[in-house]
Amino acid sequence: MNTKTFEFAPDQPLVITARKDLKLQGDAVTHVEIQSRDLDKATWTEKEGYCELSLWQPTTVTLPVNARIRLENCRGHVECADLTEAVRGDHIGGHAKFRRTGPLSLEDIGGHAHINQCQGDMLCSTVGGHLHVNDCAGHLRIRSVGGHAKVIQIGGDCELPAVGGHANLQQVAGTQTVMAGGHARTTVVPAPETTHSIKAGGNASVQVPRDANATIHLSSPTLPPSSPNVRTMGNGSAAIHVTAGGHIALQEQGTTNEVPEAPDSVKTTQWAFDGLRQQVRSGLNQAFAKAGDKLNQVMDENGLDPQQRADLQAQFTDIRNEALEVAKEAAGAVQVRTREVWEQDVKPTIQSHVNSSSESGGEVAVQAKSEERKMILRMLSEGKITVDEANALLQTLDG
Repeated sequence: MNTKTFEFAPDQPLVITARKDLKLQGDAVTHVEIQSRDLDKATWTEKEGYCELSLWQPTTVTLPVNARIRLENCRGHVECADLTEAVRGDHIGGHAKFRRTGPLSLEDIGGHAHINQCQGDMLCSTVGGHLHVNDCAGHLRIRSVGGHAKVIQIGGDCELPAVGGHANLQQVAGTQTVMAGGHARTTVVPAPETTHSIKAGGNASVQVPRDANATIHLSSPTLPPSSPNVRTMGNGSAAIHVTAGGHIALQEQGTTNEVPEAPDSVKTTQWAFDGLRQQVRSGLNQAFAKAGDKLNQVMDENGLDPQQRADLQAQFTDIRNEALEVAKEAAGAVQVRTREVWEQDVKPTIQSHVNSSSESGGEVAVQAKSEERKMILRMLSEGKITVDEANALLQTLDG
């Protein structure tokens, strides 16, 4: 790697334009150092009030931790770490990874966005791929996310009004506004007089502390006619609006984040669901292990350099994690559906047979159990339940 150094006053903004991949690393230095295989076209220009760095090859830039950065027209992937001041920018063509930075203000990110330990607000217009945020001290506001969004530990408000895939929001201190095309899962700890909006094209799972003061508005075509659309907790001062195209699961948690004990109907089939989930995860892990071996073989055959290999491995890991997340959501949907079939169709019939068998003796009980098996198999043949659901119900019946 070739190296070039530029003198730099950190009180001046630094504008960086990159035509290829860019890696920024803050360090205890007072200059700017760039590393690349070909630095012939890298230019450093001192202008009135700021400096400009133009890069034409994949480059690593080491700079002072308190440098003020503006990214302009970065066409490749961007990785940025250990910068305490705000990072601003317009367009990032590829993936973006920011670790241990100050506030972030970006126009759009073409690929995935990974944000870890942002000491301020994270503001962005568009993320074309998936969004992963872990520990953002300020507000998180992103107008559009093309893929899934997973958000953990936000110190302020979280606004994700357009998520193309699933959305998972946890440990958000402020208000929540999220609209997901897929499923939505969130924990809401509502402050007085605040308004939260959770919308999902699929299922919505919302957890609320038992001692919350909130009025919860529910809207879903799957809600039974007898189910109330508005529920009040405490004095009802906060408002939580939950809208889903699929099922809504509203769960109350304790004040110390303990998970409430599952109701009996859930306990009955939980063990069967856990087995299904493990089977799905095991199958995916085996498939991705084979795919990983194939990927390594292809990279060896094509003689990729370490940077290219690392980038492909990172993308492969993102795909693997995403597949596992989708599989978990699918398994959860099977659990919800199995529980509904059990509660609405199977359990009442079984209870009826159990009551009659207790009056008529063991021989009738054996006959009743046989009839219940036939009923489950008939529902399977009629397409009312899937093979997985039928297996879960049969296993519950045997238990």
